[in-house]
Amino acid sequence: SKKVRIFATLNEGTETRRDEVKAQLLDLIAGTPSNMPTSKSVTNQILDVVRQMEQTCPTPDEDVVEKLGGNWELLWTAQ
Repeated sequence: SKKVRIFATLNEGTETRRDEVKAQLLDLIAGTPSNMPTSKSVTNQILDVVRQMEQTCPTPDEDVVEKLGGNWELLWTAQ
C-alpha cells in the first residue's frame, strides 16, 4: 500500500542518515590521537555528532530505558 511505501522510504532515509552520522563519528575518532586529551573544539564536534546519532535511534526512549536500565560498570581504557 501507499502508506507502507512511504514508511519504507522514510525508514531508508533514516538509515542512510544514521550511516552518514556513524561515518562522521568514526572519522572524528580516528583523527584523535591515543593517550592525548582532545581539544575543546574536537570534544564539542564529537558530542554534536553523538547527539545527531541519538536523533536517528530507531528505538523509542521508553524502550531503551526499560532494556538498558540497571546498574552499569564503566570500564575505561586509554588504548
